[in-house]
Amino acid sequence: MKKTASTFESLIRVWLGSDPPTKLRLTRSHGKVRAYFEGDVLYSYGPHWPLARRIYTPLINENVWSGVVLININRYSNTTSRQARTLSRMSSRLPCQYWEHAFVKDIMASPSVEAERRLKVILDADAKVMARPTNIRGAYHWFQVRASHLSYYETFCRKIVGTSPQLIPLSESLLPVYYACQLRYPDFRTPVAVA
Repeated sequence: MKKTASTFESLIRVWLGSDPPTKLRLTRSHGKVRAYFEGDVLYSYGPHWPLARRIYTPLINENVWSGVVLININRYSNTTSRQARTLSRMSSRLPCQYWEHAFVKDIMASPSVEAERRLKVILDADAKVMARPTNIRGAYHWFQVRASHLSYYETFCRKIVGTSPQLIPLSESLLPVYYACQLRYPDFRTPVAVA
């Protein structure tokens, strides 16, 4: 007989628990599987869509366990998106557990691969602004979100990967574009570190 959970929330509690079984599934009417886990991977509707992967870290003490939950950021369906939101909300609220969670492109890859991808996004956007320095509006929008991208990258490196992030100051060749944004948009006050 296969083990089943009654709700998605109960499936998550068991999956992130201290001693979960190797398999458990959540079914709906007519026996269709909505979500299940096998080992460290949680699937939504089948093996074609891995929703999340857990990575245990050393115990804080004998009664508290911790780890990282990597959640698939790619969109698939409304139900799967809702499952991802529920998982992120619940992973930070379970008692006697400390689970960090992060949204990543490929949950099966190493977290360091995701850190490199996030770094590449920032560097590519900087290069795009450098390639078109007269596009002040596009540069303005990038400079507005650049700080949040940097913050997310740095937090991901420190908490999830366990390494120091690479420093990414604004290059001197981008300073004229940055100052042009300040002249054109009076509300622009985004601070940046300069190389």
